This record gives sequence, C-alpha cells and structure tokens, in this order.
Amino acid sequence: MLVFVDAPKFLRVFRINELQTRSRIGRIMKPGHEFREDEGAVVSDEERADIENVTETLQNGDATTSRANGLRFPEAARLAWEYYAGSATDVEKRLIAAAAQEIMRAIRKAERSGAEAAGSQSVVP
Repeated sequence: MLVFVDAPKFLRVFRINELQTRSRIGRIMKPGHEFREDEGAVVSDEERADIENVTETLQNGDATTSRANGLRFPEAARLAWEYYAGSATDVEKRLIAAAAQEIMRAIRKAERSGAEAAGSQSVVP
C-alpha cells in the first residue's frame, strides 16, 4: 500500500509493508505532478498505476481550485476595493493598486491572444 504525505513543494510517496513500517519510494512534485522515483527504489506496475491515479486526482483538484478562484474573483475584487477605500495603509494601497493593474494587463493580453487565435482560425479562401 502507498501513502502520500504533503510537503510544501511535493508529496512524499511511501510504501507501507505488512509490519506497518514505511519506506520512501519517491515524491510527486507539485508544480507539474511529476513522479520522481528515489534512487534504488523499485516501483511495481500496480504502485505506478496508483501513483498515476493520485497525480490525476491532484491535477483535477488544481483545475477545480483554479476555476473556483476565477469565479470568486469578482467578490475578491470587491472586497479588496472595500478594504482599499476603507482602511488600507499607503503600502497596502500600493500593493492592491499594483495587483489590479497587473490583472488588467494580463486580461488585455489574454483577450488579444484569444482574438488573434480566433482570427487565424477563420481564414476565408
């Protein structure tokens, strides 16, 4: 049986034996969900399939989190504005204003990229 233990940059992957002792066999890197086997560790096909199921689940969770964050952005923006207008310090205002400018730049860039991609797909002969 495998056990996955969270750490800041990766998940440690341990094998639990019949004596309930564990030995580390590798880790799943968080940014890309890449499994890195420890040197000398032998991973069975069944364990590899289990690791792949876990990495797929993690990727689905990340996608769901991203979607939820995106859909909650209007509320977060409103709350940030209320804080900015009501009680933010000068330093906090600078941080909030810079983040607002950066998100608008990123949105404009994404919109331009989307329009260019859509334009290249509608080629008229």
